[in-house]
Amino acid sequence: TGLTWRDGRIYLSSGDVLDVATMRRVGTLPAVGPYPGPGAAIVGDATLGRAFAVTRDGRLHGWDANTFAPFGGATVPGVA
Repeated sequence: TGLTWRDGRIYLSSGDVLDVATMRRVGTLPAVGPYPGPGAAIVGDATLGRAFAVTRDGRLHGWDANTFAPFGGATVPGVA
């Protein structure tokens, strides 16, 4: 399982989001297709209020970092 730490949160490739101070889960990014999951690189951005994942198949997925609701996605050329 991969993880990314940013803005006081840990984003796991499973989709779970942990608060660094309490190490408690504050939410889960719902899957869009088979992602997030193994091979997904997830990062959150508190300034934008968004979380993003790029998956091995070249898809970019986005979620609201506060509600964990998906807001869109796109294909990233040259990533796969």
